[in-house]
Amino acid sequence: MLKYKSSDVQKMVDIFAKISENKDNQTKVMDELKKLVDYPENVILEFLHCIEILNDKDETYLKENYWGIIGYITMRLNFS
Repeated sequence: MLKYKSSDVQKMVDIFAKISENKDNQTKVMDELKKLVDYPENVILEFLHCIEILNDKDETYLKENYWGIIGYITMRLNFS
């Protein structure tokens, strides 16, 4: 059984998207950061590493391969 599921990855994607959108609002950023306390540091770092790898991909690629990307990140989180 997997410790981390695709719903965890989607949750992290949403959290970091909201942090990015609200970077000028410390209260909203802190509210979002609090949602990450359920995850150990190594899992968050692995998630961020995966996102860095995808930085050079365009929006079309990300949309077309969304579930594959979510699956890949989920596997990486479970092996970290």
